[in-house]
Amino acid sequence: MDRGTRGSLSDFEKQKTKQVNYHLKFHLKAKQEYIDSYLWYGLQQNGLEERFKLAVGLVLEKLTRNPQYFRFCKEPFREASIKKFPFTIVFTININSVFIAAIYHSKRNPSLKFRKQYGK
Repeated sequence: MDRGTRGSLSDFEKQKTKQVNYHLKFHLKAKQEYIDSYLWYGLQQNGLEERFKLAVGLVLEKLTRNPQYFRFCKEPFREASIKKFPFTIVFTININSVFIAAIYHSKRNPSLKFRKQYGK
């Protein structure tokens, strides 16, 4: 993976298979949270950033297939926990897409995880 795509979410955004029912859309701040966390984990331990990327990717894949599986935290928002990392993906379900409002670290202010507008 070259430097420009390291930690990129574009693979998950563009993923299209017969099983995928929902497209992923990310709030700009959610993308930045992911990138910042990916880079931080890379500084902590060799290879940890890739484990983080894989853990996030597994949850995003589940969201594209069955987002209704995950519980409501504050309607219309739902949460999906990331295994082995203290992060939660906060999202809403639209007609044919899942809007990722935040990739939220559990130690942060909880009010920051509810973002309604795409890109703001």
